[in-house]
Amino acid sequence: MGLNDSETENVSEKSGKIKLKMSASLAKEIVKAIENTDEQAVFVFDKYGLFVRVADPLHARVVELMVEPPQFEEYDFTPSQHNNLGQIRLGVVISRLKDITKTLVKKDYLDFEYVEGMNRVTTTGKGIQRTIRLIRSDLMNAIPEIKVAHLFSAELESDNLKSFLKASNVKGGMVDVITDNRFVLSSETDEGTVQINLDSEDVNLSPIDYISMTSFSVEEISKATSTSEGMILIQGKQNAPVEFRWNTKTGMSLKAWVAPRL
Repeated sequence: MGLNDSETENVSEKSGKIKLKMSASLAKEIVKAIENTDEQAVFVFDKYGLFVRVADPLHARVVELMVEPPQFEEYDFTPSQHNNLGQIRLGVVISRLKDITKTLVKKDYLDFEYVEGMNRVTTTGKGIQRTIRLIRSDLMNAIPEIKVAHLFSAELESDNLKSFLKASNVKGGMVDVITDNRFVLSSETDEGTVQINLDSEDVNLSPIDYISMTSFSVEEISKATSTSEGMILIQGKQNAPVEFRWNTKTGMSLKAWVAPRL
């Protein structure tokens, strides 16, 4: 991994380092989870793993992903001695990473290496080494943490949610999230009403007597939950962002928030 002169000046024995290997499936899912919301992202590496938080330009939705070290095939992180943050932050243009991940198949792996002070990362997949030029993470807009005091929670199978969203996905489509001793998702289309209407015990609704009805964009929820699978935890309250949480088989933990349409 050669360094040019300008990069050599910024690399020292105190520089932090990242060296990891991940499955092609995980690499592709990381790209998919981010690209549906923003074109670029800050990848934060530390001893706890990889963390990314992105928002769409209008902040109608925010997506967070976390991949802990055991979910990688290899995860070797050396913290920087230049600061006390214990992190390495990389500004990544997602299309540049996708150019690499789209060439991989399920049985492949992606190696990812970075030395603090460089302006690029080095990747290896299918025996081919490529570099990704980075952008300055300190010049990218910081996305604040979303904090909502949720007043209800429910669990729903991802397949059920995706089927509902697909049936409701008309241009400008809206979905009402309703709680009142039942959990209801309801959307009006040209063909009529599309609805999921379940007893509280079928979705572990808690508390069952909290009454709310808040409207959201079908498109925003579809994009925010594009990588969802298995059981999704849904949390919210009247006229506040709705939160979705799920885990993927590849080892990602994800949270997504969608702003209401008031």
